[in-house]
Amino acid sequence: MGKKTDIREQLIESAIELMSSRSYASVGLQELCNSIDVTKGGFYHHFKSKRELTLAAIDSIWQFYQNDFLEPVFKTDASTYEKFNRIVGVFYEHYFSEKEKSGHMNGCRLGNLAVELSTQDEEIREKLETIFQQWVSYFERVLKEGVYSGELPENTDTETSARSILAFLEGLALMGKTFNAPGFMNSLQRAVLNLIMDENQQKIKVEGDV
Repeated sequence: MGKKTDIREQLIESAIELMSSRSYASVGLQELCNSIDVTKGGFYHHFKSKRELTLAAIDSIWQFYQNDFLEPVFKTDASTYEKFNRIVGVFYEHYFSEKEKSGHMNGCRLGNLAVELSTQDEEIREKLETIFQQWVSYFERVLKEGVYSGELPENTDTETSARSILAFLEGLALMGKTFNAPGFMNSLQRAVLNLIMDENQQKIKVEGDV
C-alpha cells in the first residue's frame, strides 16, 4: 500500500517540477513516467489521464502554499500590514531560492497554469478559480481583522482589496519570471500597503527603509 502511495506522490511531484520549469503542453506522459521510472500501466493505475494528474498537482501546490506561506504568516499576532509585508517576503525568498538552484525564477506555479490553460481546459480553469478564491478569502479575513482592530478604516472594501493584493502578487511573479529577477517582489513591497490604506495611515516602516 505504501509503495502505491509513493508512486502516486512521486508522479505528482514530478509533474509539478516539470510543468513549473517548462509548461503543461511541453510535458508528455512518457516523460512523466520516465522521470520516476514507472511504466504507462503504472501511471494509469494511479491516474486516468494527464489532466487528472494535473488536478492533483494543483491541489498539492495549493496545500504547499497554505502550509509553508499563508498559515505561518497569518496565524501570528503581527499587525495587518506586517502580515502582508511578510507574505511578500516569503514568496521572494522562495523565488530567490528557486533561482539559486536552477538559474531561473519560474513564477507562481498556480499562476503559470492559469495563464496557459484557463482558455484550454474548463475543468482545470474551474479548479484554479476555486483555489484563487480561497486565496482571496485568506487575505480578506486578515483585512477584516485589521478593520476590527482599528488598523484599517471602517469603510475598507475588504473583498476588493483582497482581490487587488492577490492580483498584485501574481503580477509581480509574472514580471519576476519574465525578467528572471526575484527582486521584483522586494522592490515593490511597499506598494502592497498602498492597496489597502492611505498614506497618512502608513505608520509601520518597511524593513530597510531609511
